[in-house]
Amino acid sequence: MSKILVSDLDGTFLDHDSSVPENAIKFLNFVRNMGFIVIFATCRPIGDAQKNVIKYACPDWLICNDGALGIEINNGKLSIRIENNITSQIASENASFFKSVGYDPLFFLGSNNDFEVLIPKSATKLIEREIRRSDESRSVKRYADVNHVINEQSIRAISLYGDISEEFAVEAQNFNYGKANVMHYQETRFEGKMWLDVISTDADKYKVSLDIANRFGVTCIDVALGNGINDLSLISNARWSACPISSASQVKENTTYKSNVKEGHMFLYDIIKQLEGDQWRV
Repeated sequence: MSKILVSDLDGTFLDHDSSVPENAIKFLNFVRNMGFIVIFATCRPIGDAQKNVIKYACPDWLICNDGALGIEINNGKLSIRIENNITSQIASENASFFKSVGYDPLFFLGSNNDFEVLIPKSATKLIEREIRRSDESRSVKRYADVNHVINEQSIRAISLYGDISEEFAVEAQNFNYGKANVMHYQETRFEGKMWLDVISTDADKYKVSLDIANRFGVTCIDVALGNGINDLSLISNARWSACPISSASQVKENTTYKSNVKEGHMFLYDIIKQLEGDQWRV
């Protein structure tokens, strides 16, 4: 029977500079020879992951936007199999909430392979350039009427970008408790910028990984690798899990194996060593 290995990208699989490690192919060949189906699970959008990661180290499946998309990869061809969008009600409630504290939201739209980002008319040209550079495969347009966006479109996420504090992220999480997931994370390409994404409760790395596993007749995640809060459900529910030394404290508290090395090539070498033993099978 197949086994499932799921790995986060930034802060885990990738090197500190977000590049693909020199031993990535060696790692993928090693785990596949052990019978693992490999899933990469990331907050990155599909275009960015395809251009900067999949081109050099290709998994069997890819989870993007923290679970909004599940993508099967066959001979380099990407096919979207799972989509988790938010409801118009969630989008409307969050748009009003953001506006009440002075934020104009962004909307990530799309179905199948047709994606675009709608940014408010108030957004600066610098913000527009950075949004375009974050994933050059999708179009970026400005909107004037937020109600038109909510009523007319299929929305994958409603988001904020820029100087988004941890305190406000907690407020957003409380506002969406039981209704939607909220992800707050750093934009790795532009120093000091933060993202806050409101996504479907079904857009969860563990839930989508388990959905993929079930398609292979597997009922659990055998190995999970991650470092951040958005990896916590995955780390907590896997049979065996590991994290780099720089991981969030909550992840360290819930993981099976805490590595003493940083993310990227050293971490991959360490995981190969651990998987060569039998500890992970317990």
